[in-house]
Amino acid sequence: MKTAGILALIGALALASSAAAQSPSSPTLSNPDFETGEVGQLPPGWRFPAPAETGYHAEISNTEPQAGKQAARVWRDKTVAKTPGAFGSLAQVLDAAALRGHRIRYSAAVRVDDRGGGVGLWLRVDEAGGKQGFFDNMDDRPITASGWAVYTIEAYVSEEAQSLLLGLLVKGDADARIDSVKLEDLGPAEAAPTGEAKTYLDHALYLLEQSHINSATADWPALRAQAYKAAAGATTPRQTHAAIRAVISRLGERHTFLRPPTPARPSDAASTPQGAQAATTLPIGRMEGPVAVIALPRLMRDLTNPNDDGARYQAAITDFLKTANDAKACGWIIDLRGHGGGDMWPGMRGLAPLLGEGPPGAFVGKSGRKPWAATTAEVRHSLTRPDAPVAVLVGPRTASSGEMIAIGFVGRPLSRLFGQPTAGLTTANSSIVLSDGAVLALTSAYVEDRLGHRYDGRMQPDEIVALDGAEAAATAWLATQGCR
Repeated sequence: MKTAGILALIGALALASSAAAQSPSSPTLSNPDFETGEVGQLPPGWRFPAPAETGYHAEISNTEPQAGKQAARVWRDKTVAKTPGAFGSLAQVLDAAALRGHRIRYSAAVRVDDRGGGVGLWLRVDEAGGKQGFFDNMDDRPITASGWAVYTIEAYVSEEAQSLLLGLLVKGDADARIDSVKLEDLGPAEAAPTGEAKTYLDHALYLLEQSHINSATADWPALRAQAYKAAAGATTPRQTHAAIRAVISRLGERHTFLRPPTPARPSDAASTPQGAQAATTLPIGRMEGPVAVIALPRLMRDLTNPNDDGARYQAAITDFLKTANDAKACGWIIDLRGHGGGDMWPGMRGLAPLLGEGPPGAFVGKSGRKPWAATTAEVRHSLTRPDAPVAVLVGPRTASSGEMIAIGFVGRPLSRLFGQPTAGLTTANSSIVLSDGAVLALTSAYVEDRLGHRYDGRMQPDEIVALDGAEAAATAWLATQGCR
C-alpha cells in the first residue's frame, strides 16, 4: 500500500474530525466491537472517507463474527472500475492528550475473505504543526489469514502528539472483516529505547548505515534521532520493529524490508513439525511438442533452518532439463510470471546449462563489481543443445529474484522476453537474521546484466503481450527460430 496516498486521505480525515475527537481525559474507542448498528450500514462511531466512485464499502456484518453478534466488513464492488491508488479505510480519530509520553497498543481481530489486494491495520500519531509522529499500516507484513487472528501495532505517543488515527485498510479487491478492536495504554515510557531494545535498534541502524545503497545520501543523525523517538519506551526487540521500518521507508528504496520472526500463517494452513523443512512449491515442467516449458515459483527459504537450502528446488529444475533433453527439446520457455522473489541461486544453478558462456550478470555495490558465477563448459555440455532458443515469460508478479533470473538471460544469444513489465525490484539484497529471528532484507547493490546494462526499476519485455497470451507468443517466436 502506498504511503503517500494513504497519508493524504488520513490527513484530511484528521482535519475534518478534530472537533469530534474524544475528550482528552478519556481517549475511548467508539463501538469497538461493532455490536451497535444495523447490518449493511456504516458502523456508528466509525468513519469511511473512501469516495463512492472507487467502489469501496464499509458495513456491519453478522456473518461469522469473531465475537458477539456483529463485525465490520470493508470490501470493494468489483463491478466498479478500478481507480489507481484507491483504497478503503475504516477509521476513528481520538484525542492524544491523555496519552502523551506513553506507549500504546492497538489491536484487533481481522480475517481476509478475499486476498485480491492488501489488508492491514493502521495507526498514526499526529503532532502539532501537521507533523507525523508515528505511522504503520502493515505494508510490509500484510494480513492474509482466512481465519480470525489478532494483530497488534505498538507506538510511542510523543509529548507533541495531538491526535491518534486508527483503523483497517483494504486495497485492491481484498475483502476483509474486523472485530474486537482495542486501544491499550501501556503507561509512561522513557523518551528512548532501553536495554535489549536499544542494543537491537542500534545494530539494525548500523547495518543499514553500513550497507544500504542510499546510505551515503541519508542524514543519519536525524534518522537515528527519529528512530529513537519512534521506539521510545521500548524494552524488547519487537517493540523497535516499527521504528526500523520507518527508517527503511525514509531511505526511499522499495526492496529493503524487515520480516517478523514468525510471519502470520493462515489458520487453516498445515503446520510444519519443529525441525522439519518447510514445504516449498517446486518448479514444474512439461513438454508441448518439441518445446520444453518450465514454471519457476518463488522460493522463500527459512534462513534459521540449515536443512532448508533450496536443494530440492534446484534438483526439480535439473531433473526436468534432463527429461526435456532426452525428449530432444529444440526450444525452451522459462515461465517466471509467478516468481515473486526469495532465493535466486537454486533457480540460477538449476538453469545454468541454458545460461550460456560467461557470467550472466553482476552485483555492483560499495566494494565494486562482483560478477555472478560463470556457467562452466561441463555444465553446458549436459545438454545436447545448450544454445537452443529460450523464451522467458515475465509480468508484474515477477519480482526480486524472479527478475534476477530473467536478467540472467538478457544478452544471451537466441533469448527473448515476453509478457508485461515486471515488479521493479531489480536490486540485490541480502537477508540478515537478527537476534529475535526477524529478517532484515537489506538492499546493498545494483544489478547489471552480461552486457553491462544497469537496472533501475521495472524490466521491459522484448515483446509486450497479454499475460495469458505470453506462452503462445513465445511458442510462435520459437517456431521462427526453427523449433516447431
